[in-house]
Amino acid sequence: MKEIAGQARNDGAVHGKIITSCQFLVMIMVVFYLYMQISHKCQYAITAYDKIILGECMYKRIRNLREDKDLTQKHISAVFNIAQTTCFRYENGILDISIATLIKIADFHRTSIDYLVGRTNEKKPYC
Repeated sequence: MKEIAGQARNDGAVHGKIITSCQFLVMIMVVFYLYMQISHKCQYAITAYDKIILGECMYKRIRNLREDKDLTQKHISAVFNIAQTTCFRYENGILDISIATLIKIADFHRTSIDYLVGRTNEKKPYC
């Protein structure tokens, strides 16, 4: 087969150079490494976006609901059988809140999870 500039030949030649399988493997590893670096940064960006857009509203609403009832973190921690530091971490966005805990918080305050996470401004629960 004739070599055509810019095209690969069947024997592994690219632009007139033969690439060994070892070199090819190194190239694949470099591309994969770069891809992982980019996707890892995107993951952090998405997490940061969630914390800023969704989280801030959720944490403030959970704290406001507690404060509206004149309850302390100590009281809430006793109700949910969690440490007071866990309650503090929930309200300040340091610790992610599980779905099960969100359900308990929503039931306790007689509101919906949608209200807690900022998807609606209607405080009353659906059922």
